[in-house]
Amino acid sequence: MTFPVPLLLGHRGSSGQARENTIESFRRALEAGLDGLELDLHRTRDGVLVVYHDFDLAGQPIAEMEWPLLQQQAPWMPRIEQVLELAEEFPAWLNLELKSQPGPSDGRETLLAQVLRAWSGRERAWISSFDPLALPESMSRWPCFMPRLKWRNWCPVCRCRGCTHTLRS
Repeated sequence: MTFPVPLLLGHRGSSGQARENTIESFRRALEAGLDGLELDLHRTRDGVLVVYHDFDLAGQPIAEMEWPLLQQQAPWMPRIEQVLELAEEFPAWLNLELKSQPGPSDGRETLLAQVLRAWSGRERAWISSFDPLALPESMSRWPCFMPRLKWRNWCPVCRCRGCTHTLRS
C-alpha cells in the first residue's frame, strides 16, 4: 500500500470539537475533509472490541468489563463495527491501534482479524501497536494487513518493562 500524497488522519477523531474516540468525533473529522482516522482498540472481557484510549474507565480496567456494563457506564463508547460503518460513508482510511499491556495476548488480534475480514473496506485499514508481539500475532490471523509498530520500551520476550531482555532505542 503506497500513497501519492500523505494521508491526513484525525487522531482519535476531531477531539477539539467532540469527545475523542467517539462516533461524533470521528464524523466531524471526516466531514472536515480528513482522509481517515486513527483510533484505539481494547477487548472487553466478553470479547467485544471497543474504541477508547485509556486502559480503564473510572478506575476499572476495560479488559475486565463486559460490554453491557460498559455501554451503561459509557454510552458514548463505540464498538469497532460502528466505526467501520461510518468509514464506509466517506470512505475513510483507518489506523487501528491495538492497545495492550504487558502479558499474554487476550485474543484481540483474532477478533480484529474476524471483524476486518467481514468489512468490505478492509483494504483501507492498517493495524498499529506499541506491542511488538501484537503485530506478528495479527499477521498470523490476517496475513494481508499492513503492520505498523509504534515504539515503547517493552520487552518483546516477556512483555515487561525494564527487564534484562528490554531493547534500547
